[in-house]
Amino acid sequence: MTTLHTGWHNERISFLGLLGLPQLAILGLAAIPALAFLQAQSWLWFLGALIFWGLLVVCMAVPIKERPMWLWLGHSVMHLLGKATKADEWQAGATGAALSTPDADKFDLPGALQHFEVFDGPAHAASDMRRLCVMKDPAGAWVMVAKVTHPGLSLTDPDAGDRYADALGDMLAAISRGVSLPHRVSIYVRTVPDDGAERAAWRREHLPKDVPEQAARDADAIEQSVLSQSISHEVYVALRFQEDDIAAEARNSGRGIAGRMAVMYRALPEMTSLLTGMGCDSVIWLGKGEVAAVIRTGFNPAAVSALQVARTAKAQGHDAFTDVHPAAAGPSAAPSPHARYYSHDGFHSAAYSLILPELGTRVGSLGPLLTPGAMGERRALALHYEPYDDKSATRAAESQSTNAFLQSELKEKRGFRVGARSRKLRRQTANTEEVLAAGHTLTRVTGVAVVTVPVSMSIETGMALMEASARRRKFELMRLDLAQPLGFISGVLPVAVGMPKRKGK
Repeated sequence: MTTLHTGWHNERISFLGLLGLPQLAILGLAAIPALAFLQAQSWLWFLGALIFWGLLVVCMAVPIKERPMWLWLGHSVMHLLGKATKADEWQAGATGAALSTPDADKFDLPGALQHFEVFDGPAHAASDMRRLCVMKDPAGAWVMVAKVTHPGLSLTDPDAGDRYADALGDMLAAISRGVSLPHRVSIYVRTVPDDGAERAAWRREHLPKDVPEQAARDADAIEQSVLSQSISHEVYVALRFQEDDIAAEARNSGRGIAGRMAVMYRALPEMTSLLTGMGCDSVIWLGKGEVAAVIRTGFNPAAVSALQVARTAKAQGHDAFTDVHPAAAGPSAAPSPHARYYSHDGFHSAAYSLILPELGTRVGSLGPLLTPGAMGERRALALHYEPYDDKSATRAAESQSTNAFLQSELKEKRGFRVGARSRKLRRQTANTEEVLAAGHTLTRVTGVAVVTVPVSMSIETGMALMEASARRRKFELMRLDLAQPLGFISGVLPVAVGMPKRKGK
């Protein structure tokens, strides 16, 4: 029987809930007028100031779908301004002959990806002397991407999931203690109904020409029946290196961009070994054109078929271009995003934040979320892992345990009932310290699920099917209203974007 995994909780465990020091400072300043009116005995003005202060407390402290009210108001205003001014519309700049200019080697991407830089790394011996892609995000961090193949869990023995989970824990622990290793690992799984392009190319090449007409029709009928139930999987891993972590080592490797690339290249053999230990059959680090192709098929799933035909032709010895120019990696056009979904290249995508079940889950439980509910639908799931180092993990665990203890103790002393959820949280935070003492690490994790359908299909139907798949395994999906473009990037595009900066880092 597979292990039940549990113990996660919101990292914002504090005695004052959503109220941090900045929020408390604002509320303190906002209370000064009310106190002044009270001292002056201006009762009408005091009542108005008190009502205003109460509304401000509600905006600051009351969460709605895990976001405080003031953040919802800010996002709503920005959304309305973007639609009114059309500032959030997108039109690709590269068309036709523009792809032959030097700008063809630069990303032309919308939204949060606009300031990504892309570089060709030096030849990598372990990757057949190919030049690998190194990206620099707007925050100054460095990203490398690998395409991996994994057998999954459906055809493995029942204990395989636990072994993979243990290997994942070992990888995160190694990263937390390593020098110049990535500080974040993001795993992306994209599934689409198989369009049959690869299979059709194989049939054209291998099937005999003298097949009887009736047999050919029967074979075609069987092919269509099988194809309607087939699913194609793509798995990518993105590594994000913090600038502060590799800058010191880069001084010993030539400084500048070249020095940083050398440090990242040295981490690849260890990361490849760790990923292989998780059951991956192959780990292929991608070059610039390959990363551009992955991003392009993320924005436009219909491009997968043409690329697959080109790859099959190249494998058969024909001349074929299988990469994508970085300037053509983004969507051709993307209108102003709707509050509930994101439109791009004739497709609608709806992104969700994945909330893990409080009762725990088992390895493989996310499978239904990755099974398309209709032909033409694509689903994607991204899990972002960011382990703490030993010192930070111990400090965070002690703080969380103390805050959970104080919350329950205060309720007991005031005569309030302490619910089962509070008691469970107190036990879990106390046990975390024991887990750390056993050699494990504390890890931040964020999950993003995305469903994509052509504009000819109803995105609301796709969303309903996605939510039903999550409910079957007791997961909760929280739709990322007013943040759909960022949700799409976090869940579909392997660029290691999707986790907020940790407090104190």
